[in-house]
Amino acid sequence: FLDDNFLLQFLRIRKFNLENAFKSFENFFIFRRKYTKWLILSDEEMTRVWNLFECGYAFPLIRRDDEHKKIIFIQVRKFDTTRFSSCDAIRFIILINVALI
Repeated sequence: FLDDNFLLQFLRIRKFNLENAFKSFENFFIFRRKYTKWLILSDEEMTRVWNLFECGYAFPLIRRDDEHKKIIFIQVRKFDTTRFSSCDAIRFIILINVALI
């Protein structure tokens, strides 16, 4: 997590304002520590999350909205409730958000 590109993402998000970038960086690690249930996945959980990815349940769009925010497109019809739980969906969305930082 501590490579140059990872750190640069926080600076870009906060338009190179060091104080705000550091606060976002700090909040990211607080979130990771507080909600490890959603981020530390067993092999079985990771398999289900990967299957959600493969079926095209959700993905970030290339274009941004009018406020330059990333958009995550979710196709609810591709969510098979016999295979996946709501926890799987939450984990998947969180992983997308972490990847977008």
